[in-house]
Amino acid sequence: DGIPDDQLRHAIVGDVKEMEAMVASLLAYLGGEDDPERPVTVDVAVMVATMVDEIQDEGGDATYEGPSHLEWTVRPVAFKRAVRNLIENALKYGEIVRVGVAVDEDGKATITIDDNGPGIPEHRLQEVVKPFVRLDSARGRDTQGLGLGLAIAARAIEREGGSLELENRPSGGLRAQTRLIRPSAT
Repeated sequence: DGIPDDQLRHAIVGDVKEMEAMVASLLAYLGGEDDPERPVTVDVAVMVATMVDEIQDEGGDATYEGPSHLEWTVRPVAFKRAVRNLIENALKYGEIVRVGVAVDEDGKATITIDDNGPGIPEHRLQEVVKPFVRLDSARGRDTQGLGLGLAIAARAIEREGGSLELENRPSGGLRAQTRLIRPSAT
């Protein structure tokens, strides 16, 4: 409140919020392997459907398609952050986001997030999951962050024994697909 100029105060508050978000994403990325979070069984379908509901409540055009329930053993905070990063990325660059959860006959789970945005140049699809990589030429220059969202998501998904695959959709937009394999009982 010590800044009398409203416009300047709002600009400073915005800068501070952006810096806080950058620090949080950097800490999330750097803390990955030291994370004390233990895997527990959660309902991944409910987790994902709830995220989609929250986006709809905020006015976003997102839909969920998949089972009502799917129990899976994951590190819930890290996994939720990973899926949220993928959904928010899709919303940032597209206007419409479709999220699906499916399980195949081999017991593998897939979470698919499709958007209708500009996609990613083919030669950069593998690069964007590396830390600090941003595609400003394909994306708006006013985007915030350090380029860690996809790297955090990929690392968290790999820690669950899964994989993250990105591909441009033939109809336009990007598909982010998370594949999880149920760990074998030992």
